[in-house]
Amino acid sequence: GAALLALLTVLAVLLAPRLIRHPWLCLAAALLLVLVVLRPVPLTRIMTGWPPPDWAFALCDVGQGDAMVLAAGEGTGVVVDAGPDPRSVDRCLRDLGVTRVPLVILTHFHADHVRGLPGVLRGRA
Repeated sequence: GAALLALLTVLAVLLAPRLIRHPWLCLAAALLLVLVVLRPVPLTRIMTGWPPPDWAFALCDVGQGDAMVLAAGEGTGVVVDAGPDPRSVDRCLRDLGVTRVPLVILTHFHADHVRGLPGVLRGRA
């Protein structure tokens, strides 16, 4: 993500004089930049194939530690461990479309399994 953003920034600076003369190219470049920065879930799914449409079980990439999600209905997931980083687990749950977490299971109280708990609970019932 960051490397692509840097490359696009360099290209924008180099091509700026030409782009300014073509408003449609300016709009396309701005839209591309917004998509790269925001990474909307539908675009991420198209580009990476993750998460699969009918997922039942997912392992979240949270760095050192674990965070697993079991599908429990539409927009609902049971979380087993939360990983070390609230932002990583929150992003994973957003990508999975999880808005409700009826149950959180923490296997043991080491930081790499529980420190991400605020990210699990952020904005979710």
